[in-house]
Amino acid sequence: MDKASLVNPDIAAGNHLLSALERAGLAISIAAWLKLRDTGEWNLFIASPDVQTHGPTTVNKFIDRVRTAIESELSMDEITAVNTTNHFVNGVSPLSFASSIHSKGGVHRLGSRPLGEADIEDGFVYKVERNVKASREAPRANAEALKKAKLAA
Repeated sequence: MDKASLVNPDIAAGNHLLSALERAGLAISIAAWLKLRDTGEWNLFIASPDVQTHGPTTVNKFIDRVRTAIESELSMDEITAVNTTNHFVNGVSPLSFASSIHSKGGVHRLGSRPLGEADIEDGFVYKVERNVKASREAPRANAEALKKAKLAA
């Protein structure tokens, strides 16, 4: 689904999904809705050290299972999981934002700016926390993890 505009329900749905993912065990360093100038579409970018450690397929499957379990309104087409060494992601300054923003339900407007090779038309940042370590084990959407995710609802 092409998302040309971002509205409050999208921001709330992103916040809900991020809370569920963290409760279920996904390590998240940066989370933000970003609208890239070259695509003109909004995507929820989730930077996790688990992407590099355990692989993007594992993380994307985990996100999809948690997303489905909590009956999120977001589709996987709107979510982009990247590793924390991504130069684009590293352009988001941690000094501009409080860490663990989304746990308090807040977001900060990023505005238009170049980030590395990417040109951001607009953005809303939930979280910037640089010292997040990868999970010891690959994130698995087992019954216990899904139960924890649902508690975030």
